[in-house]
Amino acid sequence: MHIDIELGSSRVIATVVDTAGSPVAGVPVNLSGMSSPSSPQSPPAFPGTVTDASGTATIEGVTAGHFLVYGSHTLGNIQSTAIDVGPEADVRVQLTLLGKRNHVFELASSLGLPLAGAYVHLKSDTVMSLQARPTNSMGQVRLSVVEGSRRSSLTVLADSQMLWSGCIAFSDGDRTRVALPPVAAGTLRLTRPHSAQGNPLLISDHGGVFIADDLVRWKRSTFTESSSGAAYEIPGLAAGRYRAILYPGLDITPVVQAACAGAISFDDPSAGTLTPGGVLELKWPAPK
Repeated sequence: MHIDIELGSSRVIATVVDTAGSPVAGVPVNLSGMSSPSSPQSPPAFPGTVTDASGTATIEGVTAGHFLVYGSHTLGNIQSTAIDVGPEADVRVQLTLLGKRNHVFELASSLGLPLAGAYVHLKSDTVMSLQARPTNSMGQVRLSVVEGSRRSSLTVLADSQMLWSGCIAFSDGDRTRVALPPVAAGTLRLTRPHSAQGNPLLISDHGGVFIADDLVRWKRSTFTESSSGAAYEIPGLAAGRYRAILYPGLDITPVVQAACAGAISFDDPSAGTLTPGGVLELKWPAPK
């Protein structure tokens, strides 16, 4: 199989520094194409490179378009940034490497008992970082928290049911206790036509953030395609208000920030209420 990759004549020059402003060497920097309102078709991704002793990484031959610059290191993640690249131009961007620390989350059921064997997803509100691990017999799970994070989106799953999902606040200490409310769940159906651009993403009114892939991976979830489009059916979602929105790129951080800050409106056609034992049908894109 022969694949032609179109190379441009622009460069992206990224400098990575730590929180003190000193350059950091050996940080992989990646460049991925993103869609935008003016250009629904994403430009191609380009091979990343690694910062040198001056903390600089240069990516050559970039075509014009809208891109996400991001990267990770054993010490932490760099703040991902969206950039616009023009033809025959150099784009310079400075990125900060944010350290990470171990943080223990202690989960308890609505009866106050340790929640063992639950799967915990944490989406960072600071950098593009997603984690998922199970709790131990004491209901504890150790996750890496990015420096500067104060609130992130936490989702708790057990037996293919979502026990809770929303924004969780944590301090500079080494552990946070999370007491889950009683379980009240229903089924959500999300449909989309083939002509819809981008990825559907669900937001809950208590701060839960779900990428389509999250929903498809649940054991009892179903995903079907037909001549008219695609449909997701997700049982076991916690009761509450939900909205389907456009997810145009890789970096979910701004969406998590908006959800945790309560900056997303639920008073529009793309929102609906899921009642205990009920079924909520949402269409994406939402009807005008």
